[in-house]
Amino acid sequence: MEKKTKKNKALPFLCLLSIMRNEEEVEDSVHVPEDAQIIVDFRDAVSYAAGHFPGSTSLDAPIDRVRFAELPAVASCPPMTVVAADADLAGVVELLASAGYTKLRAAIAASGVDWLHPSMEKGAQSKRLWLPSPTLFLTPVVAMQTSKEILAIDFGCGCGRDAVYLASKGWCVIAIDNQQAFLTRLLIFAKRNRVSDRIHTVLYDLNASIAETLDMPCAGLWNASLFIFSRFFSPLWMGRVASNAQSGSIVAVHHFCKGATNRVGTKLPAKSCVSEDGLKDIFKAEFWDVIISERTLLPDGRPALNFLARRR
Repeated sequence: MEKKTKKNKALPFLCLLSIMRNEEEVEDSVHVPEDAQIIVDFRDAVSYAAGHFPGSTSLDAPIDRVRFAELPAVASCPPMTVVAADADLAGVVELLASAGYTKLRAAIAASGVDWLHPSMEKGAQSKRLWLPSPTLFLTPVVAMQTSKEILAIDFGCGCGRDAVYLASKGWCVIAIDNQQAFLTRLLIFAKRNRVSDRIHTVLYDLNASIAETLDMPCAGLWNASLFIFSRFFSPLWMGRVASNAQSGSIVAVHHFCKGATNRVGTKLPAKSCVSEDGLKDIFKAEFWDVIISERTLLPDGRPALNFLARRR
């Protein structure tokens, strides 16, 4: 009679550590730090709190595209380890692949892991993987966060990384976009980060309108301390900010430069790209002090410009 062996549920965790240290599986173009560990846990919140791999990020159900804003951009995302309930695992991997997240180090079914193992973490703590626009980390913007009830306007906010980040730092944010789907995702994102009360979303087509005032409940727009144009370029609204912003306010621009392409490799029209001279022409020297203007490369190699100016 064949002797049965006891299943060792601690083994998958040891295997995971081995996988995470195997840098040969990481593509050279990703530039992943040696200690980078991206572990995304798609189990429900209760299961996650009962036990999870150290340093994990919780993206609990519902499993859909709404929470992709909480992952790193595809181009800069290191190969990740995915954890999910057995019945959900294949669907999670397929959904991630459909959004471009095809680099996986491991896909782990929950039933194969001893979540009560001493090496596991317990509680709801979750590692943040996403980052806002790099301009929001610059010293002049960070220094403004000491003020109370400061207001920021996020033009073309998308899914809201900048808005949620600023709200988490104490800002009040008016987030404007022309797509309701993006604003819906932003509100879910904000709720999960417990900052819903600090963000007001506005559905408005900033490109189509030439009205002098916004047709929306947005009193005090020009009293904002910070105006954000992150991957959204509108000479019209930049011009309005340049003319109407109060003294001491800051405009922060992070956008593609000439020569950049879209995600499928098609070159962006020149009129859709920013240039240092073009921004300086909008934010004229007699009224604005340029603090930072630097050209940089995104992780996927596309050129971008970080621009910061303060109203005199």
